[in-house]
Formats: sequence, structure tokens, C-alpha cells
Amino acid sequence: MRRFVLQAAATAFLFGTLMPGSACGQVPVLSAVDAEGQMAPLTVDQLDPEERAIFETLAPDSADARRFLYTRGFLRHARQVVDGQLTPILLPDLPAEENWDRRFFSQKEADDVIDAALTMHMAATLSGTEALRPRPVPVIADPYDRLPDIRADGMIEPLRVDQLDPDERATYATLAPDSADARKFLYSRGYLRFCRLVVAGDLPALDLPDLPERENWDRRFFSEYEATELVDVALGQHLIALLQPAT
Repeated sequence: MRRFVLQAAATAFLFGTLMPGSACGQVPVLSAVDAEGQMAPLTVDQLDPEERAIFETLAPDSADARRFLYTRGFLRHARQVVDGQLTPILLPDLPAEENWDRRFFSQKEADDVIDAALTMHMAATLSGTEALRPRPVPVIADPYDRLPDIRADGMIEPLRVDQLDPDERATYATLAPDSADARKFLYSRGYLRFCRLVVAGDLPALDLPDLPERENWDRRFFSEYEATELVDVALGQHLIALLQPAT
């Protein structure tokens, strides 16, 4: 197993919100990939005009400049996977942490290209293995008494409004009733409950419920700590647990 999955576990679903998408209608130049699946950074002359404009705002030879070239290079390969031009199993390894920064993706690039390609790659990697065996719905002694229900297919139901804590209730009250944001808030905050249990050791990582569907999920409703130290850590532990040999 290439190192991709463990690295993806640490960085999957870290959504960025900074830069616009690449110019439409251009055929992007791909960065080189060696025989071991390691990707080289883009060269400056391979950047499209929008990328070049942003790159020129970064300090020359800085860590940010290096990360930009690696990160935007990986996006090119991820887009090919999503567009069906590259077999998902051949997605290059995720760049090392020191060469990776999701700030250099737009929200759409992060959601619809990077995360979609990572998911497709992971599914291809695990396909046909014991790691994909059906998992029983966990029985949880809930220390918070505010867990959403879990459907038989492993997906969670949204939290009920009466299950929100005071801070959540205050935020929820600012959202339009019956809106997409209100629905996403209830699903996203409900999923956070399970992630917290995994990180605290109160729920086996393998029994973390499936991530809510994209239309029910929005990481804007997490603090930075919740996103990085709870959600991403729990997802990482879940992926690692999936890769363990069946006993």
C-alpha cells in the first residue's frame, strides 16, 4: 500500500476558501510523477495565468511558494481523476505535509475535485478487500446524550434542534428556517459528535459513521480546532482502522 492513504487521512476534508478556479478552456500541463507515485512540483512556466498572478504575490523561494507549486500540481492530477481521464488508483501520492497547503484551492476545487478524487482513489485502493465489509451499526453509550440516530446503511440522521447545545442553538437561530444551511448545520454538528467520541477513545474508529452526503455537509460550521483536531483526526483514525488486516 502506498503511503497515500495514511497521508490522505491526515489531510482529507480540510477545505480551503481562497483562490478562484483555473482559467477555463485551457489544457493544464501535468507535473511529473516518478515510478513510485511521487509527484514533482509544477514549474513556474507551467502555471496558468491566474495561478501565475497568485504565485507572484508569494515570497520567492519561500515555503508558501514551494507549497503552491506542489498543491496546484496535485490539483491537475485530481481533476483528471474526476473527469475520468486518469484511473483513480493511479492518482499520485499526496505531497508531503511540508509541501501541501489547501489554502491554495478554492472551495469548489477542494470539494468537487480534491476530495472527490481522494475518495475515488481510496475506494479503488480498498475495493475487494475485507476493509469494505459491512459494518454493524454501533451501539454507543453516549456521554453527551445528544447523538443523532444512525440509519441501517451507516449514515447519520440530522440532529434535532432540541439536541443542540446553547452555542449551537445560537448559531442555528441565525440560519434561515428550512434552508440548506440549516440542514447542513444539523448534519455537520451531529457528525462532529461521533468524531469527538472517536478521538476521546469512547467509540472504535472503525465504527465512525459514514460521512454525510455532500448536500448535507459543510465544514464552515466547525471551528478550526473542531475541523483539524476532531473531524480530521477521527477520519484519519477511521481510515487507518479500515486498512488493518481482518482478524
